[in-house]
Amino acid sequence: MRRALALISLLTLPAAVVAQEFPAPEEYLLEEAEELRLAATAGPRAITEGASYYVLRRDGYHRVSEGSNGFHCFVDRSWGTPTNDHKIVFDQRVKAPHCINQVGAESTMQELFMMARLIMEGKGADEIRDTLNRAFASGELRLPAGLSLTYMMSKHQWLGPRIEAWMPHLMIWIPYLDAAAVGDHSEGSGHPVVAGGPGSRKSVIIVPMAEFVE
Repeated sequence: MRRALALISLLTLPAAVVAQEFPAPEEYLLEEAEELRLAATAGPRAITEGASYYVLRRDGYHRVSEGSNGFHCFVDRSWGTPTNDHKIVFDQRVKAPHCINQVGAESTMQELFMMARLIMEGKGADEIRDTLNRAFASGELRLPAGLSLTYMMSKHQWLGPRIEAWMPHLMIWIPYLDAAAVGDHSEGSGHPVVAGGPGSRKSVIIVPMAEFVE
């Protein structure tokens, strides 16, 4: 329960509290083999074995293998943290293996990848936010057209100094969802909760899963 409470705290803290300095872009990079190894632990083997894989390079994410099952695996960084105040978290230590379905790859993943490219270009938080808003307004980025879900089941995920691996979970991205839609459960209850700013474009249901993937 303590770790669950810590995650909810992270989701509601201003970015300046979570990470007060902007890391150099190079600090986000991993050895490619290590990044792929981490990405492969994001979800159940039945999904990860047939997925497409991406790695982060100096100019953003690149696909290094093409899968067959419509899932896409990569290691997200701190900027993917769905904070309730919509601020960007700049913390090069965060590693969050994701495996996202095809609906999410066409929507949610594109926003994360655009954020990655802008951060690797050295853009600041205000410019990134404005660029994303313009991209949604123009249709370059779009909200999920159906069920956008992301597996985050890696035993090796590191989501923050007070959270570490937290727990295996599934994220369901439903923009503008109210917390009451899943029962408005209390923090740390072990039940699904709405995070990322309930009622906002970034709202997401976090569903606890039974087991980590090693």
